[in-house]
Amino acid sequence: MDGARYRRWCAGHRSTSREHWSGGLHVAKAMTTPGRSRASGSLGSGAVVRLAAAKKCIVGATSEMLEDVGRLLTQSATLERYLGRKGRAVVARLALGDTRTVIVKGPARPITDDGSSDAWSAVNRFRNEVSALQTLDGAGGLVPKLIAVDLERMWMVLEDLGGTKSLADALLGSDPELATTTLSAWASALGQLHRASSKPTVMAQWESQRAVLGPLPEPESAVGVLEVARPRLEQVSAITPGVEAAVAEVDRRLSDRRWWSMTPRDPCPDNCAIRLDGSVVLFDFEGGGIRHSLLDAAYLVTTFPTCWCTGNLPPAVRSAGLAAYRAAAGWSFDDFDQHLAAAAAFHGLWVLNSFRMTDALGDRGNAGWHWSEVGFDVPSAREVVVLAVDDLERAVGDDAELSALGSFARSLRGNLTKRWGAWDCAPPHPAFSAAESL
Repeated sequence: MDGARYRRWCAGHRSTSREHWSGGLHVAKAMTTPGRSRASGSLGSGAVVRLAAAKKCIVGATSEMLEDVGRLLTQSATLERYLGRKGRAVVARLALGDTRTVIVKGPARPITDDGSSDAWSAVNRFRNEVSALQTLDGAGGLVPKLIAVDLERMWMVLEDLGGTKSLADALLGSDPELATTTLSAWASALGQLHRASSKPTVMAQWESQRAVLGPLPEPESAVGVLEVARPRLEQVSAITPGVEAAVAEVDRRLSDRRWWSMTPRDPCPDNCAIRLDGSVVLFDFEGGGIRHSLLDAAYLVTTFPTCWCTGNLPPAVRSAGLAAYRAAAGWSFDDFDQHLAAAAAFHGLWVLNSFRMTDALGDRGNAGWHWSEVGFDVPSAREVVVLAVDDLERAVGDDAELSALGSFARSLRGNLTKRWGAWDCAPPHPAFSAAESL
């Protein structure tokens, strides 16, 4: 996008990222790469970081943790800004004596290793992010650089991306052209990341570094998701042998390592920062790892399934994003559409197995809410589920091996309508709400 236009946008809009999440805030701890000294892999140790003032404002962080951060740095530092808590994490910006600023991120409460192989367990979130960012080493500016890590206390020091905007800001704004351009830039960044990290050497490096930290998380399994969701879904529609066969085919395609690369696993619109030149930096690699790359690209098909800012993207916007992704990724395989359908189907099943389906079937399933901090009407659980069902049917299209999932989606839609009455899916994002031409 045009740099001058983007700067005007930054000046005139409030960031949904509240500066801190789009500022490369991932902060955890100081780790040394095998065969590398701590000094060469971090800012150093032994310095005293003057964080006394932070003890009152960093909720959930103990004085011992703050002292640990100090031992990672080679020079004095002061707290510039407490950036808050994002669920499990405490995040702050530190100003160093050499005029640089860095981001520190750590657990909001003590974490113990329970030996879980769940990719989303607290310990594995930390390990995933550390190993992913260490392997990528900035990826040519596509992700923030990991500066230092403390493995024991689980704190990280990361490159500070500054107070920038995110894709969420564009989607929640009022300019459809800007939102489309920003989404395409985001998709292009994902494609560039996948292209850069699909090399066997990169994947082997990640597997080695991740294994040092603990067992590799279990890969996604559509069959596993369906089995967990089965009791709930069968209250609505029957799961036929054809559906089971289609779900097994989804897993077969997702296991095809030709398509594997490093992915953030949760590439939500607020998990990125847009630089003044319009380029995008991706962050939040708590689920990061090597897996089927189109699970990221499919966020354009099953719309942002893990994200709070879910909305029904107009077809032309989806197409523009996918075109930008394909051009950047440069995949040479001729079965892109089939693998994208499988990835999108997985996400559809995930939503049907998530808290959103639980909420949708509950007494308050029709209750959305207004998030005043970002000026967004968050869709109700029912609207999100109906969107996921519609996306699932659209995703499998005329794919013969997945057609039973399309029939299942139509059955779900019909039976949910009987239960709830006529029910629309989540509406378009605000930027597209009045742009019917898209």
